[in-house]
Amino acid sequence: MKKYNLVVLLILVVGMPMGVGAQTVRDYEYYYNNGKSLLGQREYKKALLNLDSAITLKPTSYESYEFRGKAKIANDDLEGGINDFDSAITYADRTNQLRLFELIEEKLSGKSDIQIMSRRMKGLYDANTHVYNDRKFGPSPEFVAAHKKKKVFTEQEKLGVFNKAIDLFPDSSRVFIDRSNYFTRIKNHKEAVNDANKAIALSPTPCNYFNPAYAMTESGKYSDSEVQDVLNESIKTNPLNAWAYYYRSLFYKDQREYVDAIKDCDKAISLEQNPIFYSARTEYRRLIFTHSY
Repeated sequence: MKKYNLVVLLILVVGMPMGVGAQTVRDYEYYYNNGKSLLGQREYKKALLNLDSAITLKPTSYESYEFRGKAKIANDDLEGGINDFDSAITYADRTNQLRLFELIEEKLSGKSDIQIMSRRMKGLYDANTHVYNDRKFGPSPEFVAAHKKKKVFTEQEKLGVFNKAIDLFPDSSRVFIDRSNYFTRIKNHKEAVNDANKAIALSPTPCNYFNPAYAMTESGKYSDSEVQDVLNESIKTNPLNAWAYYYRSLFYKDQREYVDAIKDCDKAISLEQNPIFYSARTEYRRLIFTHSY
């Protein structure tokens, strides 16, 4: 009889999972709910330990990955958090997959001063007031006074602001980019491309390469391969600059070549962990997901 009891005891001991709280380690809900509670209390490291255990017990639980991702981001591990959100998307149902895509974008936007690309491209120029924000560029006091009176400016007057900036700073690529974008807005695509190429000659940065590609696309007079050649040249010139790959990913997105867009974002992220790149990659993944249904 004693021998029988000993065998039963050995089975119970060997079969019991080891670790913190061994008496309840088999209860997934315990670790999951405890992890959520600790996350709400901002006990991020403790939350991570509990959610790690929950995932060990139930590795297909998208909820555990979701909350562990939140805990990692709160604990300054952005990449780890996004990876957990990706895992959550893998195991979630379609409704929650879409919600998780939105959650990733929300978390990323909260960690970065993400600027609209048009704002980056327009530089110092304010498209609403048609004046430069930086006073060293002008415009004339008369121009400012006229604007305050809500005068309607002619296109020639608007162009004069850009021309003045270029006269003052002929070695600045930024002023050429600004005028290029202005030409694009008024559909003078030939001059837009010319100014964008002048900017590249002065400073061959990824942003400056993006502008002629943008102007060429807007014109509708260049083939997709010609536009891509510009972006490929940007990467060739700036092989270790993450933005070069990000800008090409935008081109691939427009071509609906989402797999290639994701590859470029992955490369950008490997060079610089910028939330903008993570957000773009999430968008491309969602587009693949959406178009697969």
